[in-house]
Amino acid sequence: MTPGELVLPLAPTRGAAHGTHIPQLGDVLRHHRLRQTEPSDDDAHGAGPAPEYLEDLEADRMAEGLKQVGRKPQAHRSTVGAANGYHIRYVISLFDWRKGSRLAAMRRLLCFFLLLTTGCWSAPTQLAPRSGGPVGLPHRGVLTGGKALPAKGSGFVRFRKDGIHWGHPHLVDAIATAAATVERKRPGGAPLVVADIAAETGGKIPRHRSHRTGRDADLLFYVVTPDGRPIENPGFLHFGADGLAPVKPKSRTFVRLDVERTWLLVKSLSTDDRAGVQWLFVARWLKAMLLEHAYARGEDTDTIFRAMKLLHQPSDSFSHDDHIHVRIACSPSDAVGGCRGGGIYWPWMQAPPSASPLNDQQLLSALLSPAPESR
Repeated sequence: MTPGELVLPLAPTRGAAHGTHIPQLGDVLRHHRLRQTEPSDDDAHGAGPAPEYLEDLEADRMAEGLKQVGRKPQAHRSTVGAANGYHIRYVISLFDWRKGSRLAAMRRLLCFFLLLTTGCWSAPTQLAPRSGGPVGLPHRGVLTGGKALPAKGSGFVRFRKDGIHWGHPHLVDAIATAAATVERKRPGGAPLVVADIAAETGGKIPRHRSHRTGRDADLLFYVVTPDGRPIENPGFLHFGADGLAPVKPKSRTFVRLDVERTWLLVKSLSTDDRAGVQWLFVARWLKAMLLEHAYARGEDTDTIFRAMKLLHQPSDSFSHDDHIHVRIACSPSDAVGGCRGGGIYWPWMQAPPSASPLNDQQLLSALLSPAPESR
């Protein structure tokens, strides 16, 4: 489903004149709760196919609607193309005053008005330039109102010089803050190397299946030489359970994971409530090393608990032994603007508000009531 396209699961009303498909207002505005899935990176680092549960949900609802109006459902495939003609004919029927009673026609027009307004609010387009933030899923969406990460800053440097350095402002600020924190607490070390985030307007980018809405970023590990001298990470080195990584394949030159600085990075990201970090994808043996270091340092229980929950090896891609993949959650305001794929919200995070279905009378009252005065 492309950004800005409104695919509406219409629930037929019994007794409609001439078999007209008339939706209830509550069905029009009812939100779908997406089922919880195993957290995934969805990167090109060996990832499987992107989840298709959105298309499955739309296919089931559309097939149910087609059966109600006497049409044979199509075979399972993407319903965006199959449903377009059906939706167009429905919109045209909204303005046919000959179908049904005048009250039914008024209900159809009111439904169409709500459909337009809610569509503009939830999908940023040229008609709604005030909308901003991530729109859609991490692996199928776009970014509006993004913020660019500078080529270098206090304690960090970008890995590439391409245009894939845009992200959600909260994510970009969290990376810059974490890098500056590490530099302040352990001065004199090599900078954090920041790899891909997202394109300026989001969407598909090379090397990734996710990173499309500005909620994802790849951070290379801090590294030192075997004798402990900090150096800049040359790029995506694979670390083993001993904390060592060859500089090149089959090379006898190794670097060592800088556990101390990497833990400070994880700690800063985990405790950044404004960013709302949802996952830190990393290999499980590196997670163990970081948590062991935190215990040895005597970090407080809440910080270790957060890191323990956020550090996670994805099950549908490579182990992430060469970088940390940061993913932030949809904030409540982002969810209103079209951010999807909420996933899990940890106890310390503010989850987006869930919409409860309303009947026609409640919706009409809310529509016709005067707007509250702004303060």
